[in-house]
Amino acid sequence: MAARKSKKKIITLESFFENILVCNDRNLRPFIETFYYEPENVTQEKLGTLFGIIEISDDSEESSYIVNYLISVIRKEYFSKPKRGAVESLEAALHKANLALSKLAEHGSLSWLGKLNAIVSVIEKNNLHLSQTGNNSALLFRNKTLTDIGEDPDEINIEPHPLKTFVDVTSGRLENDDKLILTSEVIFEIFSLEEIKKSAIRFSIEEFNQFIRTAFSNEVSKAAMLIVNLKEKEEIIEVQPTPKIGSINAFSQTAFSQTNRMPEPEATITEETQESVQKQPNGHLYIKESEVSSSIKTPDSSNVFSTFREKVSVFIPKQKNNQLDVKSEDSSGEKINLKKVATISFLFSKKAFLFIWKKLKILFIFLWKVTQIAYYKSKSTYENIRQKRNSQKELSEIREEQELKINIFKKIIPRISFLRSLLSRYTRRQKIIIIVIILIFFIIIPIFINTTWKSFRDKADIVETQPIVLEETPPPLVDDKNLIRLERMDTLIENINLNNIIKLNESFFAVSKNEIINLQNQESYQVPEDLGEVNLSIPMEDLNIILLSNNDNSKIISFSPANNKFQTNTFSLPENSSIIAGDTYLTYLYLLDQGSNQIYRYPRAEGGFGEKNNWKKDTTNIKDATEIAINENIFLINQKNILKFFRGNKIDFSFEASSTPIIPSKLWTEEDNPNLYVLDTVNSRIIKLDSEGKIINQFYHSEISQAQEFSIDEKQEKALFSTDNQIKSFSINNQ
Repeated sequence: MAARKSKKKIITLESFFENILVCNDRNLRPFIETFYYEPENVTQEKLGTLFGIIEISDDSEESSYIVNYLISVIRKEYFSKPKRGAVESLEAALHKANLALSKLAEHGSLSWLGKLNAIVSVIEKNNLHLSQTGNNSALLFRNKTLTDIGEDPDEINIEPHPLKTFVDVTSGRLENDDKLILTSEVIFEIFSLEEIKKSAIRFSIEEFNQFIRTAFSNEVSKAAMLIVNLKEKEEIIEVQPTPKIGSINAFSQTAFSQTNRMPEPEATITEETQESVQKQPNGHLYIKESEVSSSIKTPDSSNVFSTFREKVSVFIPKQKNNQLDVKSEDSSGEKINLKKVATISFLFSKKAFLFIWKKLKILFIFLWKVTQIAYYKSKSTYENIRQKRNSQKELSEIREEQELKINIFKKIIPRISFLRSLLSRYTRRQKIIIIVIILIFFIIIPIFINTTWKSFRDKADIVETQPIVLEETPPPLVDDKNLIRLERMDTLIENINLNNIIKLNESFFAVSKNEIINLQNQESYQVPEDLGEVNLSIPMEDLNIILLSNNDNSKIISFSPANNKFQTNTFSLPENSSIIAGDTYLTYLYLLDQGSNQIYRYPRAEGGFGEKNNWKKDTTNIKDATEIAINENIFLINQKNILKFFRGNKIDFSFEASSTPIIPSKLWTEEDNPNLYVLDTVNSRIIKLDSEGKIINQFYHSEISQAQEFSIDEKQEKALFSTDNQIKSFSINNQ
């Protein structure tokens, strides 16, 4: 009896998040946010789930982008290096957040200082790691007891300092049926800790969530809470038992035997065929050649003789000599004459074919001589008749002409006496062979003519009915690596004068010279007249705004999709600048100036942007650069090349060679995306490159040749590009 598998139970906790966010005043929405991010791939699984609450009690415009900015910085740093542990990643993310806040303070943004309330937490496996600043609270409900596990705000950040915003990380072990509550301090204006505890005891999970949501909606104008319920999730791992090893005899026959071996089919020899099977001295069996069954075809026989054998086999007489009548039975039980089969096989072998061919040559020579004799006789007779016909036209001579025609026919046909005298020269055996050859000749020739004519007629029909197919030129990019030929293109918008297409967080916007269109709800917003026509449009995801610049780049306004409002930004450019392109990274604005061979970086400041600094530090010539894209590096299109810069200096970068050379016209990437997308309108494709420049995918469609701008959303697996008056999209899923 086989041993049963043992089952090992591993208890893990599954987290169920409930997000409660209330903000009755839309103008206050940028100042409060909840977040939770789960691992996006297998490598990030051990980092667990990152979640928390961030709130700023300052309502000034200067602080409106701080919340989203911090969440973006923390999330990016936490998941950037999956090989780190959860605690190390959380500490690194909090340190990066402190540095980001310190940079903001250096540029004069200080209105948020001392007014930031945040809790950043991580659940990995069954562990909780938490860091707190300000007055928000972290409550743990366990075994009908509610405990505040956060830090006392009176003991931390006594003197607010940007680099000391997030200080310590608290860790603990979670248990089954725990309820973790991260909440803003406004909850204590409605409930006491005792009332919250009683409600958690009295209500089910769904009822408690609804109870808090209703209370927040009715009692406060701005509040946030994250409720996390922990439940056991059993994972059963079947452990294969170690097989029992008995005593083994290394010299026995079973020591190296294979188990579960399929039985081999046994060879059986019937009594009827046993006579044809002989055993050699070495023990091997073989079958005599002369005793083959009728089902075996002779490989040397041609198709013509094979067909003829099937047709004439019914006329072969049976052997009368009982000694030669060797009989056997086939698989169906029908008796067959092995001697007769062997004779037929020989008649249609190669040796017999050569013998018959020699005799046919003799027959051909004989027939040729007879034809020559008849021809010359008929020719001389015909000349005589023609002469007489020309000289005499009387009826008697016409009758003679008819008699002469009869005589000609008689002379053409050989006389029996002549054939008899000719055959008398041969022996009796030769005569029989000649007669057999003549019979075979008159049977083979009709079959051959019929088969040849039918084959010729079939081929003629095929030629007549088959359409003429011209040789097609090979499809474009036929030899290129990882090429995906797109079959479907969706048109999103038509008949607009497009300037750019922008991805802002989870939404796409089309920008024309005088309006912005939200592609999700198709709503359009007119650009203020004092800006003029839009020249540059740049997304800043950390602040969730779109920056718009006019033709001379002397003015910048921002558009916020949160309130659908435009706002003028303080901004100044050096004289005689020639701004050709721009992009953002975090809350910095980067502008490419061809005239000064420089890249300007503008920090975010109150009411707009502060003073610029020259970001490019080396002497690389970028006066021919036309496009800029930024993640952790800055990429430029310089003529037909792509340049890569890091911390102000050019570094080595080259994209993988393609069978069809890549001619870049536009670039796209974003701050937390290591991939770079290249638009090649000359070859109607968009190329996806990894951080080292290797080709991941190439998306081809003839309509891409008309693209002017493009944007990518990897999460939704789609790409959008704009032409003069259309926006089209396609899927970048490479399944």
